[in-house]
Amino acid sequence: MQNKKMSAMTWPQIEKAFQENYLVVIPLGAACKEHGYHLPMNTDLIMAEKLADYVMSKYHQVLIAPPIIDSYFPVFIEYPGSLSLTLETATEVIVQRCQLWYQQGAKKFYVINNGISTNTPLKAAKMMLEKTCQDIQFHYLDLTPLHDDPRVVSIMEQKMGTHADEIETSMMMVVAPEVVQLEKAVPEESRNFSVSQSGAFGNPTLATKEKGEIGLAVLHEMIEKDLAVFKLERQ
Repeated sequence: MQNKKMSAMTWPQIEKAFQENYLVVIPLGAACKEHGYHLPMNTDLIMAEKLADYVMSKYHQVLIAPPIIDSYFPVFIEYPGSLSLTLETATEVIVQRCQLWYQQGAKKFYVINNGISTNTPLKAAKMMLEKTCQDIQFHYLDLTPLHDDPRVVSIMEQKMGTHADEIETSMMMVVAPEVVQLEKAVPEESRNFSVSQSGAFGNPTLATKEKGEIGLAVLHEMIEKDLAVFKLERQ
């Protein structure tokens, strides 16, 4: 069986994949969360799905699940259109999805988490799942080391930033250049995120495609390091 997106498969195909212990990859990225003046609200979702496509292209025995598009994003709710679930609800969304598929036969799960605040419900979900499902394997991508990677530090010109910033904007210029409106970007380098008028945190005006290529390479390496625990066969 070739790698498939679950939404495009039939249930007998999914049943067979569960029986053969395929890894269930779950993209997690907000479909409606502010990303400054220059990036669309679904930036996180675009990136999470692009990273899932990367995994699907590199590994055998992988299922790509439908994305989780709403989660725990409390710091963004002052910006119109941005959505956030409570921590408890965000955790339950993850737990209930994995528990149900576990009952149907799946045992290995990896969440491609394109967020920072989402680490909190993911950590809680991991504890709950490992407590209630004895032989489950559940891991998730943690983006926090990205900006500290020496390769990213070497290209970064902004004083600080983590959201809709130089690095995220650069990566979006690679994976979805058609949605980036760089001419609308403004620098927001205050240490207090709450004073950001645009919603960005960093200096997206410094973004380039070349920086994006380096940032994506680091992300791909982080994902491959995470996936090593599952001992997957590469394409």
